[in-house]
Amino acid sequence: MRAIGWRSAAATGFAVGICMGAILTLAAGPALAACGTAPGPGVDWSGCRKPAKFLARMNLSGGQFSGGDLSRTNMKSADLSGARFEKTELTAAVFVSAKLVQANFQKAFGSRMFFAKADLADAMLGKAELTRADFANARLTNADLRGAQLPRANFAGADLTGVNAREANLSRAVFSGIAASGLDLTNSYLYRASFHDADLSGVIGLTAEQLRGTCGNAATQLPEGLTPPETWPCNGD
Repeated sequence: MRAIGWRSAAATGFAVGICMGAILTLAAGPALAACGTAPGPGVDWSGCRKPAKFLARMNLSGGQFSGGDLSRTNMKSADLSGARFEKTELTAAVFVSAKLVQANFQKAFGSRMFFAKADLADAMLGKAELTRADFANARLTNADLRGAQLPRANFAGADLTGVNAREANLSRAVFSGIAASGLDLTNSYLYRASFHDADLSGVIGLTAEQLRGTCGNAATQLPEGLTPPETWPCNGD
């Protein structure tokens, strides 16, 4: 009886071990498999490390990249409409000419990423930390930049119509040649921002106090009631 009991217990333990292993494998399987999924519309790479990948001109609309790493990944001219990049690392990522309509970059972070000529209409960049991001000639109409950290960003020639940049850090950013009707700069930090050759006549929330720390020139157009500070013209960094 003792031998039978021992063997029965051993067999039971072995069976339980197999079952637990199978459960753990099943639980881990989908997450591991998702990172190996081929790129395409709706791809789910949430939490996946995909640095230095070549995804240019691909259709990745609706893709899930939140919490992952896309540093140095090339997504030039890709369709990323509605894609999610919350809390994703984007250092040196390339989005040149990409379609990013309604994409979500909230709390994304990194430096020196390239959004030149990209379509970011209605995109969400609230509280993103994107140092030295290049948005030259990009379309950001009605984008949400509230509380974003965008020091030294380049918005030269960008369409910022209707952008909400309340309380954003835009220090040393470049705004020359922008379209800015309805751009809301209420309480945004603009130290040493460059407004050379910028039409700010339709900007909302801009104050004389904010302007005192900025740079502009004779071609800069200001909202009604504001005049160029005595420090103008000056050279931005």
